Formats: sequence, structure tokens, C-alpha cells
Amino acid sequence: MKAVACYIRVSSGGKPQAGQRRAINQWLKDNRISAKSVRWYIDKETSDKPTQPELERLRGDISAGGIGAVVVWHFDRLSISITNGLRVLRDLLKKPLRIVSISQDIDVKGGAGKPVAAVVNGLAEMAYEVSQERTNAGVAAARALGRIGGRPPITADHPKVVKAKELCEAGKLSDNAICKRLKISKSTYLRYLQL
Repeated sequence: MKAVACYIRVSSGGKPQAGQRRAINQWLKDNRISAKSVRWYIDKETSDKPTQPELERLRGDISAGGIGAVVVWHFDRLSISITNGLRVLRDLLKKPLRIVSISQDIDVKGGAGKPVAAVVNGLAEMAYEVSQERTNAGVAAARALGRIGGRPPITADHPKVVKAKELCEAGKLSDNAICKRLKISKSTYLRYLQL
């Protein structure tokens, strides 16, 4: 028997896990799904690492054929960004899965996912295009104000470049030690040496 995957993403300062878990548990109870057939996947977002290892583990379990249904509190919990969330949802809808969003009262089963996937795919493309348009408009507005953007150019007489070259020529420190002392990456250090 394939498992029912319950996915929760807790954003930093966002919707608490307890509320999502309570709603999902109620849905499981209402649908007479045994706790033995349920697998929980819980991602806790932190401000320094916006990754979703549990979602990746869930996707791996789906590919391996061990999951028959995916249950979420709301589809926005699938990803940090709307565009990526639509992509994840579109990919899930292509699989022979039952996909449930409890708060949105959406329950898509098996083959019915194809038309929904087409709509979601269209929404993902629209979201991407809107994002691109906003980015391009922002860049154009910044240029109109005289802001070019990007990293400011560094010349050979910049203090860190001079210090990097001095330390390299002295030969007393390794490249890694020089990078650590100057608080720069190895690629930046190598770029400095070429100036």
C-alpha cells in the first residue's frame, strides 16, 4: 500500500506547524486514513538557508513509487516563491497521485491532474513573465536615475588588491591563509592577482 505524504513548511515568523498539523490530522481522521500509512515531511525555514530538504526527500519518495497521495495545508506551503511553488505543483500533478490542499478544499485524483496541471503550468509561466517584467522595469528605472548596478569596479591600486599582492609575493602565507586574513574568497583573491 502506498503511503500518504503530509508535507508541512514552516516559514520563519510565518504559519505555525501546530495549526497545519492539526488541520492535516483532522483531514486524515475524516478520511479514515490510518496513521500507519502516513509519512510526515516537515521543512523548517530559517532566514539564512531557504532550502527545503524534506520536500526533496518527498519528491524522491514519489519517484521511487512509495507515495500515493500528497496532503498540504495550503499549496503556498510547497515553496518559498510563487513561481517555484507552481512548478512544484505542476510536477506533482503530472504524477499518478492524489493531491490535496485542505484549506483551499482542492482534491485532485489521478488522471484529473492533467487539466489542472495545464492551468497551473499557464499560471507558472504568467508568474515568471510578470516577475521578469517587474525586474526589467526596475532596472530601467534605476538606469534612468543614473544607477548602473552590479559590483563596483576594483582597480589595481585598491588597498585589498595591493595587500593581496604583497602577501602573495612575500610567500610566507598560503593562498587560503591570505584569503582568510583579507576576508575574501579564493576566486576574488585570484582576480586581484590578475589586476
